[in-house]
Amino acid sequence: MASDDLLMVAVLIVGIVVVAIVHMLRRRLQAQRRIARDAMVGRLAQRFGDGDAFVAFAQSPDGRALLENEYSPAAMAHRLLGLVQFGIVACAIGVAFLINGVAPPPGTDINFVREAEEARQWGSLTIALGVGLLIAGAVSAWVARRWRVLGE
Repeated sequence: MASDDLLMVAVLIVGIVVVAIVHMLRRRLQAQRRIARDAMVGRLAQRFGDGDAFVAFAQSPDGRALLENEYSPAAMAHRLLGLVQFGIVACAIGVAFLINGVAPPPGTDINFVREAEEARQWGSLTIALGVGLLIAGAVSAWVARRWRVLGE
């Protein structure tokens, strides 16, 4: 293996480790938020004292906004938008690779030709990833609307 290949493998491994650590920290933060939210709802329910008053508050627009959780239609819509945004960014990066992979003029050093070929391959792969994410977002939105998960 060439030194460039070893460097790329090392960067890939470091990237995977960083993504895994960020994901674990995010999950821990979500759990802490969920615990704090549940404690807040418990204290709020104790303050009302009467069940009917709490139900009336929970059904009001302010109560709904306060009591929303990660499974609310708004939260699901935000996740779908994130999926679509990531797909658009991946497509843009793929187009940038394809632009970078424009074939050099005849008589150019073979190393530049190979780099252009690699850029085209990475561009095709990245665009395919972006299109796949956009399709996944569209299918998820369609299923969520059909199951009435995103609201009416």
